[in-house]
Amino acid sequence: MKEEGFSSLTIIVPTLNEEKSIGLLLQKICALYPGVRAMVVDDCSSDCTKDNVLCEKSGNIVFIDRCTEAQKGLSASVLDGIGKCKTKYFIVMDADFQHPPKTIAKLYSALQECDFAIGRRSRVIDSWPIWRKTISRGAQWLAAARLFPKNCSGLDLMSGFFGMKTWYAKKIIEKNRPKFVPRGYKILFEFLKFSQKAKILSVDYDFGSRKFGKSKIGAGQIIAFIFSLLK
Repeated sequence: MKEEGFSSLTIIVPTLNEEKSIGLLLQKICALYPGVRAMVVDDCSSDCTKDNVLCEKSGNIVFIDRCTEAQKGLSASVLDGIGKCKTKYFIVMDADFQHPPKTIAKLYSALQECDFAIGRRSRVIDSWPIWRKTISRGAQWLAAARLFPKNCSGLDLMSGFFGMKTWYAKKIIEKNRPKFVPRGYKILFEFLKFSQKAKILSVDYDFGSRKFGKSKIGAGQIIAFIFSLLK
C-alpha cells in the first residue's frame, strides 16, 4: 500500500505501565507502515512509559498524558484518543504484542469497506489460567446476549483490537458520551451498543501470549463491564 494511504490512519495505544514494550511496538509500527500516525494515550503510568515514547524520533508519534484527568480507565483513554484523532481512520490496539502489528494492514484494508473492522482471535491461549478463560467466555456470552437485537453473531465482542472510521466514532461519542463506562476495559462493546445499522467486518488473527507487563483485569474492570451491560 502506498505511503499516503497510511497517513490517513492513526494507531491508538492506551497504556498503563508499558515501559518494556511500548518503544518496541512503536518502532515496529513505524517500520511496517510508513506515514502512519501513532497516538499513545497514557493513564498516568508510574514507570518509564512516557520516557520511552518520547525517545522515539518519529514526528508522527504523539503522547497524550492523562495524569491530570479525574476519570481514569482504559475506555476513558481510548475516548480521549479518538477525540484528538485527526485522520480518517483509527485502529485501537494493546501495547503488549498480543495484538500482532502485521494484522493492522488487514484491519485497515477492511476499513475501506465498513464502519467497524474487528480483530477476531482465531485460537485459544493455552497459557491462560482457567479463571481467565472462564471470564473471557462468560463476558463474550453476556455481550452477545446484550447485543442480540443487533445480530452480532460471529464477532469477537471482547476484542480490544479494532478499527473505525473516525467521523463515525465521534458521532457515536457525541450522542452517547454520558452512557460510556470510563473505567470499562471493553470499549468496542460500548461502541457496538450505541451504533445504528453499522457495516462490520471481522479479521482473524493469532492472539499471542503476553510478552510484557501484566494483565490489568481485576474486580474493578469486571464491575465496570457489568455496569456497561446494564446501560
